Amino acid sequence: MLSSVHSKVDAYGCCFSESPLAVVSLRGGDHRFVQCTVADNYLFSAVTQPNLTLSYCLPDESNGRNPLMKAVFENCIVYGIGESLTPGDLTGSDVFFRNVLFKADGSDDSNFSDCLWNTDPLFLTVREDYVFDYRVAEDSPAVGAGNPLYVTPICQTDMDGVDRLAKGNPTLGAYAE
Repeated sequence: MLSSVHSKVDAYGCCFSESPLAVVSLRGGDHRFVQCTVADNYLFSAVTQPNLTLSYCLPDESNGRNPLMKAVFENCIVYGIGESLTPGDLTGSDVFFRNVLFKADGSDDSNFSDCLWNTDPLFLTVREDYVFDYRVAEDSPAVGAGNPLYVTPICQTDMDGVDRLAKGNPTLGAYAE
């Protein structure tokens, strides 16, 4: 679980998972998530919050007292047993999702571009056997769905040392294969 309050977070190639609350909770601040997986198959109590919660995105939320959020999510996966994302309209905010796979229904607009909506990433997780493997199957829609322009040197190889660009367009999420 990651919780950030009016902070700066740069996350490259990270996997955040398993929480009855939000797996990633951002409140104001400046954030960049590239090639990350935000996933939740928590087994030990009810999941009560969306996998990714965002607060202080728009002026009416902050009442001028709290700094507004700036956030970019690129080539990521947000998927789990709870809701994907805090409900609400991000129009006019500095929050952007580019090439992100969501469990949620939705459509692209000025804040969401080239996203995969209501799509199962086909994780290799077997929840009932307590196997939480957030790599994706070979036939996953996440394979090759990333934009190579978002892959920076810091995340060109995944945690297993696999080059994300070796086979063309990168796979969404923390793992290259």
